[in-house]
Amino acid sequence: MSFTAPHIGFVLASYGLSALVLVGLTLAIVWQARSTMTRLKDLEGRAAKRRKPAKQVKPQ
Repeated sequence: MSFTAPHIGFVLASYGLSALVLVGLTLAIVWQARSTMTRLKDLEGRAAKRRKPAKQVKPQ
């Protein structure tokens, strides 16, 4: 890549925008995963206890 080309501003802006989008997506995924784990822990804490253990399936 030549830094003296007339379109270098467009190329660098495109790389910068792509990097921002990737960082934003990564942060959104991490935030969603933490939120999901929190909700699962809450649901597991409120779950009713089973009266009988579940049947175990024997492999054939």
